[in-house]
Amino acid sequence: MRTDGYQLGAEPAAPEAYERKVIKEKLTEFRRFITGIVAPHAAAHPGGKWVRHICRVADGARPGLLL
Repeated sequence: MRTDGYQLGAEPAAPEAYERKVIKEKLTEFRRFITGIVAPHAAAHPGGKWVRHICRVADGARPGLLL
């Protein structure tokens, strides 16, 4: 457990570089999830309650993900 948080130093470049790296990884993971899992599921079951829900959630999150 990190009791003092991450030790990235006082320079803003270090945490920013780390944050950009993590965000890029998570966005890639999310895009792969959407294209590899959600899109085929939505194509196979377009009227499904869960499909409609997950598509609404993804659509709502989209503006925040456009970095």
